[in-house]
Amino acid sequence: MNHDTYSDAYIRDILLKHRVFAVVGASAKTTRPSYFV
Repeated sequence: MNHDTYSDAYIRDILLKHRVFAVVGASAKTTRPSYFV
């Protein structure tokens, strides 16, 4: 599987099957790329 892009169907399947998600590395600082998570 190509981990650079995922199909909409694949993402939809994950979002429908799971209720809890963790985001690691998100930042509140707007100058960091991790802000845009």
